[in-house]
Amino acid sequence: CCVCADGLSLEPNIIVFCERCDIAVHQACYGEQQRAAGARGITHAELPGGSHAVSCCLCPVRNGAFKRTTDGKNWCHVICGMWQEGTSVVQVDGPDAVEGMNNIKADRWRSPCGLCGRTSGAVVKCNYGHCQAYFHPLCGRRAG
Repeated sequence: CCVCADGLSLEPNIIVFCERCDIAVHQACYGEQQRAAGARGITHAELPGGSHAVSCCLCPVRNGAFKRTTDGKNWCHVICGMWQEGTSVVQVDGPDAVEGMNNIKADRWRSPCGLCGRTSGAVVKCNYGHCQAYFHPLCGRRAG
């Protein structure tokens, strides 16, 4: 699953694949609460081209499990919406699920990522002990 990084797929929370871009997600991680009988994957009718067609407003990482912000203006990774201070991912069927974009501190939008060095998106502060590192959530995940 590209949200939780776990490969275990058991009913009722199986891993499903996007029929457009082949991204794998658990139903619960992606917020899919209802599955049509016989449905094999997820289809983003509102996202032609799947995750290849959009970019995350919170980080420079391409592809992944995206949800639209509740204001309908941007797309972001589910992980970025979960880990960014002030934002949350609402568990709803449908694309508009990341709320609280206006709660992100202004300096987080201007600070460079300590891992990729880019200033696009918004960084989070490491919460390990007294660490003062700032990075994009997916950059931190990739770095371990």
